[in-house]
Amino acid sequence: FVGWDKPFDCVSNSMTVAAIYKKDGKLLDGKNYTEKVGDYTWTFDVENGEATIVSRQVLSQYGYYETSCGVEPSPSGVLAVPATLGGCPVVGLGSSALYNCGMTSVTLPQTLVSIGNFAFESCYNLTQVDVPASVEAIGEGAFRNCSQLRNLMVVSGNLHYTAEDGVLYDKGKTAIYFWPQQKAIEIPSGVCDIGPYAFFNNYASRDQSVTLPSSVTNVGQYAFQSCYLNEEVNLNEGLVSIGSCAFEYNSFRSIVIPYTVKRMGSSVFYGCNQLSSVFFAGNAPEYVEVNLYSDTPAGLTTFVRSGSTGWAEAGSTELPEQWPMPDQWGNGSPRPIDTWTTYPDLPAMYTVTFVAGNGGYISGAGKRTVVA
Repeated sequence: FVGWDKPFDCVSNSMTVAAIYKKDGKLLDGKNYTEKVGDYTWTFDVENGEATIVSRQVLSQYGYYETSCGVEPSPSGVLAVPATLGGCPVVGLGSSALYNCGMTSVTLPQTLVSIGNFAFESCYNLTQVDVPASVEAIGEGAFRNCSQLRNLMVVSGNLHYTAEDGVLYDKGKTAIYFWPQQKAIEIPSGVCDIGPYAFFNNYASRDQSVTLPSSVTNVGQYAFQSCYLNEEVNLNEGLVSIGSCAFEYNSFRSIVIPYTVKRMGSSVFYGCNQLSSVFFAGNAPEYVEVNLYSDTPAGLTTFVRSGSTGWAEAGSTELPEQWPMPDQWGNGSPRPIDTWTTYPDLPAMYTVTFVAGNGGYISGAGKRTVVA
């Protein structure tokens, strides 16, 4: 028996206290332990004799709980993550563990095995992170919105990850997990997978075109979120999957979906308020999640190649069988289409106008027009 998790002079009638036990010098399994190391107090869980630093839930001034950094007070300068807490090796940084912390660089222990989703999210002052050789897994968006992070490095002995010019890759450099916000987007040949949030809020490429190399097969969810790209975005033939909200909050006006794309997530173009034209170069994707065009301009027109399959027949209100029906979105029946337009620069195409801006569902009624 070590003691209680709260000092008795702080306990009221409405509070509970828990006993804390150690075995062989280690805390037993439990959640939300705290320990002060140097100037900082860390919050952590213990499972199977191993510690994971976790975020805290703090009651806001508005009466609800919000996520806060798992170390207090908020650090500044260089932060050294301890190798042990409660006598247990620190093996993990949990989800949002260091959310919105103020340090400029961080030293991670050689015991660390995993870095959770959004572990360093919104650490605006963070400029340098060295990932130790021991790390085996880095979660989605681990460094999202770290706007000053330029020097992300991976120790050469790491078997799972590598870094070059601040870009975080898998060991074989076939997947991108983080790209510095200040670095213009130029995706190397050989990359197959663009991970979730990889290019989040990349402001360095807003006035240039972006082209995916022929090797890319997957664009993860939120991959290009909030980049506000206003020039061409060129998707490659060979691309198979586009994740949910992949291009959320961008400013390009048109885009071509390659014939090789088989799957599209929900709200792929959410908030793209300049988007007027989407061209499908092949058959309808085999699977599209709900609200493909949610929060897009009402005048958005989708162009479909004549002779392609999987689309609603002209003059009907039916949707492609493999696409979600509107009643799944709570929008009732498809709306009829009043006008169809054609695009003179793309022969052998006909158009389908998608009702957008209010649920983003698809309507297939109207007159088919083939451009000579």
